[in-house]
Amino acid sequence: LIKTFAGCFLLREFFGYWLHRFFHSKLLYKSFHADHHEILHVHDDYDGYYIDSFETASAAFFAYLPAFLIPLVHVIAVIVYQLFSAFFIFSVNHCGRDVRVAFNWFGYAKPLVLYDSQFHDDHHLYRRGNYSELLPFLD
Repeated sequence: LIKTFAGCFLLREFFGYWLHRFFHSKLLYKSFHADHHEILHVHDDYDGYYIDSFETASAAFFAYLPAFLIPLVHVIAVIVYQLFSAFFIFSVNHCGRDVRVAFNWFGYAKPLVLYDSQFHDDHHLYRRGNYSELLPFLD
């Protein structure tokens, strides 16, 4: 169960990072992704859904792809992973609130930041960098 969830999560983040970065290329940005960036300051859950239908289909394909790549996939883990990632990607990333998930790594002074909604807010403001949805260290 945990292996399936972790595998889906990491593969989706990897694919999502490169897909999002690709939508910021000169080839696709104006045609498909620019409308989403009309929202400079994200403020509610529905801002995450303001994307082109081609981008939606591409994102859905890569969101479900890990479930088909991982051998002996656990169906419950895939469902939990989909709900978890959808909640964070659409709701938390675009809620307009400062949400941070961090923990102290063996008592070091600087906590390890696993997630910070400010990264995605900065992405909307500056329109470059911070392409990762949930794992800021990919950028």
